[in-house]
Amino acid sequence: MDKKLKSFKKSALTALISTYLLILIGGLVRVSGAGLGCPDWPKCFGRWIPPTDISQVPPGFDASQFNIVLAWVEYFNRLFGIWVGIAILFMVFLGLKNFRHIKQIKIPVIAVVVLLLFQGWHGSVVVSSLLEPFIVSVHLIFALSIAALLIYITQSVYYIRGDVIENRDNEQLKIFRRLFIGIFLFSILQILLGTEVRSKIDALVKQYPNISPHEIIPLSGMINHIHMISGIILTVFAVSVIMVIFKKNIKLPKASLRGIQLIPFLLLLQMILGFLMQIFGSKPVLQLFHLWTAAILFGFLFMIQRDMKRGEIRQT
Repeated sequence: MDKKLKSFKKSALTALISTYLLILIGGLVRVSGAGLGCPDWPKCFGRWIPPTDISQVPPGFDASQFNIVLAWVEYFNRLFGIWVGIAILFMVFLGLKNFRHIKQIKIPVIAVVVLLLFQGWHGSVVVSSLLEPFIVSVHLIFALSIAALLIYITQSVYYIRGDVIENRDNEQLKIFRRLFIGIFLFSILQILLGTEVRSKIDALVKQYPNISPHEIIPLSGMINHIHMISGIILTVFAVSVIMVIFKKNIKLPKASLRGIQLIPFLLLLQMILGFLMQIFGSKPVLQLFHLWTAAILFGFLFMIQRDMKRGEIRQT
């Protein structure tokens, strides 16, 4: 592989993996209640280094709001966000320096910079809104959008190298791609429904601070039932399509084939986590991995539906 292309590929993968880790850390911040661990932005209690003791809280801040664990969890989230920004900007630098003549790289790297700047600004809006559920959900959606662009950029490296066989005239393959686009869009709907359920739960916790975790989800109403039923439908539909794909022996890049193999397990894990929350209540650890698994599933579905543009059906 050309050295410049290899370096760019590594930078794109680093940025992508870092983004997914940031989504995990951001989920930890939300479920732990650390979102307001630092009540101001970009500083934390008016300091570039958070306080380590309540006596260090400056005048003008409510010392009763200080919790050393929550403050440092939120601060680590911000520090890791800076690392992700640096990783993405380094990838953008390599992309524009060496491949600005290739639109499959130039356009998405410029777009990812725009989204990155927006996401950085929106982080301050999340804090100033006092974690208003809708604004927090928007923050997640844009994080997933950045991840999708990074996946697109990483795939483009393989397309430039010519590692993927193009066969756009295969009608059967076009049908499978349309089906996978449908699954991908359905998964986005599921994520939006999930964020709405999460928003309902957050509102209930604020309204009834002493409510038992077992009582929260049933009180979230019809949206919870819709989310659960649509999750079952998505799982059955996706697994059925995947079974036919393997029966037809479709040739795709290794990453997408592995992704297709993982999707049923990810969907099953999502259902298990969802049912556990129905039984045991909205436990933070269950929420965290339910969200992160959804983000990983989103990424694989995005990757696969794009690869299907360029795959071919093997002759059996």
